[in-house]
Amino acid sequence: MEQTGTLGTMITAVQNAGARMEEDFATLQNRHVTAAELVGFVEAADQRCAQDLQDTFATAQPTYGMLIEGRDAVPGTDGAHRWIVDPMDGTGNFLRGLAHWAISVALEHNGEIVAGVVYDPVRKDLFVAERGSGAWLNGDIRLHTSGKSRLSEAMLSTGMPPGGSQALPQALSQYQNVLTASAGVRQLGAAALDLAYVAAGRLDGYWNRHLDPWHFAAGQILIEEARGRVAALQPETGGPEKAGLGKAGLGEAGLVGIAADLYPGFMTALTTLNER
Repeated sequence: MEQTGTLGTMITAVQNAGARMEEDFATLQNRHVTAAELVGFVEAADQRCAQDLQDTFATAQPTYGMLIEGRDAVPGTDGAHRWIVDPMDGTGNFLRGLAHWAISVALEHNGEIVAGVVYDPVRKDLFVAERGSGAWLNGDIRLHTSGKSRLSEAMLSTGMPPGGSQALPQALSQYQNVLTASAGVRQLGAAALDLAYVAAGRLDGYWNRHLDPWHFAAGQILIEEARGRVAALQPETGGPEKAGLGKAGLGEAGLVGIAADLYPGFMTALTTLNER
């Protein structure tokens, strides 16, 4: 795939930060510490990655705004561009030594995601998309969603609210409903990486009622450029609305990213749930 200068900056940034994160992850496997010390180590690794990415992007494009998980938003002076960053998507997995986590970076221009990168440092999987140029894995493999059309044959993934959450009963009912209608549902614990897997056809779809922009921004463009469907899920009705950052309130609600032909059947499953 051809790279613009901006996309090249994004790729270099996540690969450099990822190399350090991979070292931290390996170190974590050999540490015998208290639970509090373990959490502190992971938080420090997360913050180092966030700082590395912030420094890189601030140097490359000093007029752009930034939205980084765990940090105050930085308004840009150009008023049009914003980096959206999750330095450690799948923190809980990282903490427990589960190798399913990633770095996610997206670039927003006037409310639209125009480029996205999700990088898995452990597997060296680099998922990249730029608006109008397709989605790619490691620079040379063109990505397409699975092309499945029957929900009964589809393998999906989701994220669940924590125990005690008021949203949990509805989420569990939704999970059961989709599980019954599909070939299976996984809960892998890293939204951005799961969305990248949908773009690559490794999963057929992913949904979650409660996501922040850094969780889905890069994954959104990956799926769209891989000919999939991304739509908002409204908490009241579960009805469809085209996903657009700042347009559908996705930071406060949720979304589905799925192979396009599966979307009608998936939404039927959700509608059935909401009519009970």
